[in-house]
Amino acid sequence: MKQFLSKKVVAVFFFILGYTTVLAQGTQVSFGSIPKSGTALVYSHMDDDLIWMLPFWNITEKFIGGAMPSTPWYDEIIREQQAYLNANGYNISYESNWFTPWAAITDQEYSEYYLNNNPAYHDLVLDHLETRMYNDPNEM
Repeated sequence: MKQFLSKKVVAVFFFILGYTTVLAQGTQVSFGSIPKSGTALVYSHMDDDLIWMLPFWNITEKFIGGAMPSTPWYDEIIREQQAYLNANGYNISYESNWFTPWAAITDQEYSEYYLNNNPAYHDLVLDHLETRMYNDPNEM
């Protein structure tokens, strides 16, 4: 009886899996249909933003750096990015619409905590995002 029920459960599982797979369809959304007003682009890393999300920039009202706090070095990258956009006719207000929910930190704090895992800077986790799991010294 137990084996019979197991087979039935597996059969139902595969039926549901197959049914949902057959019915799953991608929906293509035109960029023109996405309103700029109220559209926020949230990203994790500066490289994600700069490389992969450019097609979305024209329809983005706010650019939110969601994973790490800003530093003077980041602020300079953002200024340079806006200068590039202006010089190349992109007509995108990037710098004035970019922000992060985290309080700004110094370049040294960033390097010591995020890059070097310096225990002296671990108090930053109280105000900023943790970048490591458990006791693993390796960054995620």
